[in-house]
Amino acid sequence: MRPDHPVGVVLRRILDGLLAARLPAIAASLALRLAWIVLIVTALGCAGQGGRTASSTAELAGTWLGTFWQVNAGDTGYIHGDLAFDFKEDGSYTGTWTTRVVAGSSRGGSLQFGGRFAVDGDRVVLADERRLTLRRARDILYGITVDPGSGRTIQVRLERARRP
Repeated sequence: MRPDHPVGVVLRRILDGLLAARLPAIAASLALRLAWIVLIVTALGCAGQGGRTASSTAELAGTWLGTFWQVNAGDTGYIHGDLAFDFKEDGSYTGTWTTRVVAGSSRGGSLQFGGRFAVDGDRVVLADERRLTLRRARDILYGITVDPGSGRTIQVRLERARRP
């Protein structure tokens, strides 16, 4: 069909109209996602301002339990799960990463890992196959990272387990 054919002209106008109507929605979606990321990063930064800082790995030693959840999931699915970390006074740690939901299904799994950690003011840096930096506010550790199973952006929050 020639570009100047009446049917081609009508189809082109329809497609141009659909595209023009969809562009503002796409831009708004991207702006909203960016705003959520900025809000979360700002909130995480403010939350750590008043907390005491750890001066050594011994102060952080113990069991920390928590959760993780996908940031800005939209309609692409949702991932969340549980975390358990055991920090040792010598600067080593072990952890379990248990995924409860993957992309809206009941699939999940558990990942064991370990490595070394370092304390730098209110930051706790975990080094294993990847590097994870958490912020500390009293007995809470938090941060944003990438889920090791899916590669999606997630938020992490851990609390020191109560000692018996």
